[in-house]
Amino acid sequence: MRHIVTEDSAAIPGALAAVAEDGIGIVGINGGDGSVAHVLTALMHASPFASPPLLCALPGGTTNVTVGDVGIRGGLCESILKLLGWMHRGDARAMVVQRPVTGVRGARGWLFYTSDAGD
Repeated sequence: MRHIVTEDSAAIPGALAAVAEDGIGIVGINGGDGSVAHVLTALMHASPFASPPLLCALPGGTTNVTVGDVGIRGGLCESILKLLGWMHRGDARAMVVQRPVTGVRGARGWLFYTSDAGD
């Protein structure tokens, strides 16, 4: 396992290249919806991986809409322990969730929609 902390989104492609070079096939993203979007964008535009890695969204942001949909639920420490347990044991309770990539006028990316259901 390798842990890389990025200071800003400009450092994400270099971090992805480093883990790809190490042959890592699962990339954990500890951040919020913006961090997940930045990683996905970097992977879509110039992935350093020979084949797409599995991505694991961890609850490190404020709202964590993405984690609520496709990530590991619970607190950050609990989520990391779950991920490590699944990796170590090959636990069948771990589930891969796939989402399509959207395209808008030739661009590729993720579409996020939120709504205020208040009074």
